[in-house]
Amino acid sequence: MNWKSFCFLAVLVGLAMVFPPGLLADVPAVSFTGVTTNYTDGSWSLGFEFSTNTAVNVTALGFYDAAQTGGSVGLGTCSGCGEVGIYNSTGTLLVSGLATTSGTLVGDFYYVPVATTLLAAGQDYYAVAETANADYTYFTTGFGVNSNINFIQDAFVSSTTLAFPTSSDGYTAADGGAWFGANFETSGSTEIPEPGSFVLFGTGALGVAGMLRRKFLGI
Repeated sequence: MNWKSFCFLAVLVGLAMVFPPGLLADVPAVSFTGVTTNYTDGSWSLGFEFSTNTAVNVTALGFYDAAQTGGSVGLGTCSGCGEVGIYNSTGTLLVSGLATTSGTLVGDFYYVPVATTLLAAGQDYYAVAETANADYTYFTTGFGVNSNINFIQDAFVSSTTLAFPTSSDGYTAADGGAWFGANFETSGSTEIPEPGSFVLFGTGALGVAGMLRRKFLGI
């Protein structure tokens, strides 16, 4: 291994010190291990209200596929279903996409990639999916929430197309979450590292490079 290779390795080590490996992994907004029931009762735009604890980048939108949990009408057999979107608190649609069974299945949700969309910290948003005639669920078990968001409550509106939800039954995380419905994935950190982080990186990289150079030169 030559000296340039050692320097490159030192830079990689320094980056790992400042930016942990799991930082850029896609993480679902919510997850659950089981459902109580699946059923259909009209066409709805339904999902949940949440706030952001930090700025996050939305990279994909997910639609609950009831076929994964024994439902009779899933994403692959429903008609007019699968559109997912995120609205801000004033009802503006920020990002949307149509999930299909050709997308990526994570848990019980099929995801469709979307243009990276920044959600500012400390704001309220709504993740909503259009069910049409697809089965949906609620009162899930093993419910978990991404630490970057705060789950507020369920949200819904009767509609045959994706629409801003205007009603809620007041179901919270303690009730197993919302009507599902919608999900989304976030990726990476949108926070700019503080100057001290760059100093740490530079110091770490130089230190590692120095040690490798001494080892390489035998001094």
